[in-house]
Amino acid sequence: MIAARAAWAVTPNIFIEPEAEWLSFHYDGYHGSWWDLRMAGKWMFSRHFGLGLGYDYFHASLDVEKARFNGNVTNSYSGLQAMIVGSY
Repeated sequence: MIAARAAWAVTPNIFIEPEAEWLSFHYDGYHGSWWDLRMAGKWMFSRHFGLGLGYDYFHASLDVEKARFNGNVTNSYSGLQAMIVGSY
């Protein structure tokens, strides 16, 4: 898996956090991949608590090439996220 995540402090209590994750594999007739991309903004209204909004895109696929079965399955979704943040 390859992943990258960052956090930028726009102000002392507002943060922007992009994130990307990718996984790909090939094994014995199985070929798959997985993507997860996310962008979020968080407002920490106190030292330990905050609120956030984000957008997430997820995609997973699996191809099977075997003597008795050939096929694939794909799943993806995307949408807005609302979050309550806790930190220590």
